[in-house]
Amino acid sequence: MSNNLPLYPLLRQGRDVDIIVCFDASADIKQENWLSVADGYAKQRGVKGWPLGAGWPKSEFSKDDTNEQLAAADAATAQQAAGKLAEAREAQRSAENATHKADANSTANESKQTGSTDLTYCNVWIGTTLERSTSGEPPQSKRVHPDADWKLMAPDAGITVIYFPFLPNPKVEGVDPDTSPYLSTWNFIYTPEEIDKVVALARANFEEGKEQTKRTVRAVYERKKGRRLESEERARIRRWRVQLRKGGDHFQ
Repeated sequence: MSNNLPLYPLLRQGRDVDIIVCFDASADIKQENWLSVADGYAKQRGVKGWPLGAGWPKSEFSKDDTNEQLAAADAATAQQAAGKLAEAREAQRSAENATHKADANSTANESKQTGSTDLTYCNVWIGTTLERSTSGEPPQSKRVHPDADWKLMAPDAGITVIYFPFLPNPKVEGVDPDTSPYLSTWNFIYTPEEIDKVVALARANFEEGKEQTKRTVRAVYERKKGRRLESEERARIRRWRVQLRKGGDHFQ
């Protein structure tokens, strides 16, 4: 499978989806932008409204870093692989955190304006249905700020994507998708306690974005409702004009 997020069936012609909610529990959630894989599919199939550029910002680290992680996981057992992979990712994560702290001041405002920094528990992008008059690359979609739901009401708004990445949460201690060995791709054995921890983390993360998800769904609903009412009004006026032409104006 070429994508950990099976979005292709939802983008087929005729589905006309309005909102896609993604829960991404991939192990390589930052190194592999699975949402961006759908960009190529949308371009190839001419899908209108897909938010190009959705997903994790491009990392400053190259593919060699990912390959080193995979090599580190080349161990005799799945548990050893999980442990070595966790160590490799922790080292990379420490380097990333150091980089982010170094330029935190310069990127604080950028986070609100362009959405180009790390993602949060709940992230929303919205595409556009506008037709382009040029053959160049279309502009990348920007993340919708939690306080900018009005963007979802735009008449030319396209597909809305709500993305929940599986991130560590301070409300659930002792569970980190990057460092907890049992959360590795190579681990297929979970104890009941580990399952409870994973479920607790997923629930805690959803709670962080629950209200934004509700507002997003409501905004898209209101936009569609407005379009429907306008269409019904135009149809009513057309019927009235047809009847007027057939029966004449009785007020003359």
